[in-house]
Amino acid sequence: SMYVLMRHLTSSRIAWSAASLIYMFNFYQEPIWQGINIANLSALVAMPLALAITIRFAAGARLLPSVTLLAFTSVIGSGVGANPPMALIAMIPVPLYMIAYFTHRLFIGQRAAAIRMLAFACVSLVVVALINAYWLIPQSYGLLSGGPGQNFIGRTKTGAFSQLVNLSKSTGPANVWRLQGAWTWYGGHLGVPYVPYSSFYLFNPIAIVASFVFPLLTFTGFLTAKGRKLIFFTGIGMFGLILSMGVNGPFGSIYAWLWDNIPLF
Repeated sequence: SMYVLMRHLTSSRIAWSAASLIYMFNFYQEPIWQGINIANLSALVAMPLALAITIRFAAGARLLPSVTLLAFTSVIGSGVGANPPMALIAMIPVPLYMIAYFTHRLFIGQRAAAIRMLAFACVSLVVVALINAYWLIPQSYGLLSGGPGQNFIGRTKTGAFSQLVNLSKSTGPANVWRLQGAWTWYGGHLGVPYVPYSSFYLFNPIAIVASFVFPLLTFTGFLTAKGRKLIFFTGIGMFGLILSMGVNGPFGSIYAWLWDNIPLF
């Protein structure tokens, strides 16, 4: 799916391969593959495809085929419903791209293109919601019907915050930037670490230095490249890094306030 997305972003074959390989094989992905985390895997497959379809539509693809492809992609990603927080995160990129495209086209006076994207967004919302109703309706009912402290919203303001603080202990900026912020890297059971090779990357000087290479190359590429699409994805990347840090980061206090005051955050 990342390969498909990259084909719509750049003509560089090296970029197609590099992005796809890094997306599939990195420190964050490895425990997800081992644990067969259906929710995360579904989101990781569906998000790039959904973005590629949206970008393709913005470039001139027809409405109904694009909506059909997006609906089919949403079924592929429906496993994300098993993890409500992940589902909410997975829903962010495509609407953000639609809003950014719509706003930009209005700003530069291309009203027809803006209306066309708005039509695509509205039709897609209805079709995707209908085709995923089989899990959206029961999951929504389950999340909202447990009573105070039992449902997802209730836990947001009570016991779940202490869990958030614990999970955020390892999500400092340097760890998240290098995809080493997962709590499993720093925990274990009965003296056996959850990630056996983590100590090598955490304490070996050469591995520590090497772990900064890919992030530096990535952001250097963003800074030197041109194009509105890359600006959008740079913003998404920075936003994702900030969210990934939880309450352990430069915006931790803001994150804590949002967690406590915004439903479903």
